[in-house]
Amino acid sequence: MEKIKNKWYDFIKLPFICGGVYSYFQIIIFVIQRAIPLLNVYILASLIDNTIEVVNGKKEAAALLVPGIMFGIIVILKNVASVINEIVSEGVVSGIRKNYVTYIVKKCASLKYREIEDEETCDIIKRVKNNADMQMQKGYNAFLKLLGIAVEIICYIVILYRITSYVVLIVFVVSCILVFISVINGKKQYAFVQDTASDSRHIDYYDEIMTSRESAAERNLFRTGKYVQDKWVEYYKKIKKKEKSVTIKSLVQMKSVSSIMGLVTAGMALIMLDPLSNKLITLGLYISLVQMAMELVDLMSWDLTDYLIDFTKYVSYLKDFHKFVLLEEEEDALTEPKERGIDAEKIVFSDVSFRYPKAEKEVLRHINLVLEKGKHYAIVGENGSGKSTLIKVLLGLYDNYEGDILLNDKSLRTLSMAEKKAIFSTLFQDFAEYQISIKDNIGLGNINALGTKELDQKIEKAVSDFGLKKVIGQGKNGLDTELGKLDKEGMGVSGGEWQRIAMMRTVVSNASVLILDEPTAALDPVAESRLYEDFDKISRGRTTILITHRLASIKLADSIIVLNKGEIVGAGNHDELMKKCDIYRNMYEMQRSWYEE
Repeated sequence: MEKIKNKWYDFIKLPFICGGVYSYFQIIIFVIQRAIPLLNVYILASLIDNTIEVVNGKKEAAALLVPGIMFGIIVILKNVASVINEIVSEGVVSGIRKNYVTYIVKKCASLKYREIEDEETCDIIKRVKNNADMQMQKGYNAFLKLLGIAVEIICYIVILYRITSYVVLIVFVVSCILVFISVINGKKQYAFVQDTASDSRHIDYYDEIMTSRESAAERNLFRTGKYVQDKWVEYYKKIKKKEKSVTIKSLVQMKSVSSIMGLVTAGMALIMLDPLSNKLITLGLYISLVQMAMELVDLMSWDLTDYLIDFTKYVSYLKDFHKFVLLEEEEDALTEPKERGIDAEKIVFSDVSFRYPKAEKEVLRHINLVLEKGKHYAIVGENGSGKSTLIKVLLGLYDNYEGDILLNDKSLRTLSMAEKKAIFSTLFQDFAEYQISIKDNIGLGNINALGTKELDQKIEKAVSDFGLKKVIGQGKNGLDTELGKLDKEGMGVSGGEWQRIAMMRTVVSNASVLILDEPTAALDPVAESRLYEDFDKISRGRTTILITHRLASIKLADSIIVLNKGEIVGAGNHDELMKKCDIYRNMYEMQRSWYEE
């Protein structure tokens, strides 16, 4: 895939890059297959003419031997070529799956975070990823079929040109009309795919709600099944209505042309009667040419239009793929964290301001903040105050901010992603619930040490510290028990237990800075407060940053930073902020009853 250039038309070469030598070999076989009818016309004509003369007593039966053998060889050649083509085709398909699909997966995993969050980019990614190998194969097959039809048409024109130029003109004009209509229809059909991308996302979303195990409880408790189903049907009908309009117009155009093609066949047969009557061609050649004309017209009426539509859609798909390839990647996104990260002695936000791409409003404004080693910080504020954005900027998910962030007096922008991964261990609100073993679920927090005795000991200690020994003991294989239902012996755990497992990932890492971005939002406030107390004891000695809009355990923090509309409006400990920060005091008073048992 390194051969990909930056022009969209270069991507037509993709099947040949992915399929390698198989792709070129398949083209040769295809051309041979399609050129065989040219020989077949003359062999069949000779066979018919000799048969007539043998029947009329003008020749011996032996005259049929040579054309008969040649006809048999042609049939054998077609069958052998077909078998070879199937074998080679498997090599092409295998190459596409191995190279093309792997490239797309790696590209998606390497994209900069801002690309993933952009709605337009998400639509492009969805269209490119959706049945990527099938789209490539379908486009490549359409190209081969079109090449084959072109060879047949050229062969037919070469034969006819020696007989009558009128038929050549008819074939050329009709071919041009069919190509034009098919290309227009192909573009319309892919435009339909682009136009319905948002509706397709809604259908996928409601389909997930209707079928997923996670949504089953709410579906039954709140009887939401009918509502969700109605929403699914609403978007489905919307897509089908647009699809029906595009399909009907396409069918009317194409089948009107195919009806005309029937008349064209009859016209071609009548025109060729003139050279037959003038004995410029034999009856056998006339019959062979008319038969080939009928096959060609049938091919152009149905197959040509379908292949052209498929190929035009494929070219439109490749334009999307071109945009996909140009999406920005994180240079070392796929590299594992460094085994030992930089020890964060001090992190300094120096007049940092930030707005999201394509947005006019600043989300962070002139942030000046110092975070010191070993202290516990809480960043609080209402929803939309900029808390999570502050963390995304700190983690390097966005680097297009104004000002600077210094780590031990070194700009964060100068660090590689592998270095950043080793410094920070982060748990987000929408943390992943991996359906793998409990041990690996926790061990992913320190992936470089996965499977080592040292990490296994850390995991066992974390399980004990977070009070999950009893739960894990219920699993058939202890820490090696699979979580979820992918495995028949898999074990289900509660939401709170999942959150503790996810927290353990941060604890077993070697990172010097631990960040929790509202991972316990689904817990009740009292349970949340207890969980943070456990985390506070376990993480002592490391810098921790807690992001929350609920004030469950922030009194444990050494320093509390209050954000409002992207600005720091207060900083200090709990008692200090209760005296001098109205926003903090109001938030705390509103939530006080949540934590009283």
